[in-house]
Amino acid sequence: MQYAVLAISGFLAVFAGPAVLNDETCVELVAGQPDPSAMIVGEVCLEVQGDDLRITFRAADGWRLAETQLIVASSLGGIPRAGEAGIPIVGRFPHRTAHAPMVSEFAYVIPLADLGVSPGDKVVVVAHAGLANSAGIEEGGWGRGERFTPRGNPATYFRYSITD
Repeated sequence: MQYAVLAISGFLAVFAGPAVLNDETCVELVAGQPDPSAMIVGEVCLEVQGDDLRITFRAADGWRLAETQLIVASSLGGIPRAGEAGIPIVGRFPHRTAHAPMVSEFAYVIPLADLGVSPGDKVVVVAHAGLANSAGIEEGGWGRGERFTPRGNPATYFRYSITD
């Protein structure tokens, strides 16, 4: 299950599903096992801009992005995976960037034509980031969604509907 958090002047609301803010759809970037108590280290936001899909990684306060890896595919079959468990191979994702110096935000812009999708289609998104905080703690974060394996590896994917 996906969760979105909204904080407004001392009020905190948590609701299921991706958050839609200013035509962006955002999911949490979580470290550790993808359960409701997972540490939130940022967010991944998607937005169709004209003929492109913009995917933005944003680190939470106190965190910085050291690297980002991303794949967007028309089905789970388009995700490079290894072993019987089918764990995604982030080193084979087509969109990978090492951020030196580290950054608080980074975006990939992918033409919809390159994805072979049109408005109304759904895509599978696997978003991973390596992050560090000011205390030198390093974490890997995944865009909150469904797990590839029932337990063990925390890798997740989520689906996104291409809108006009």
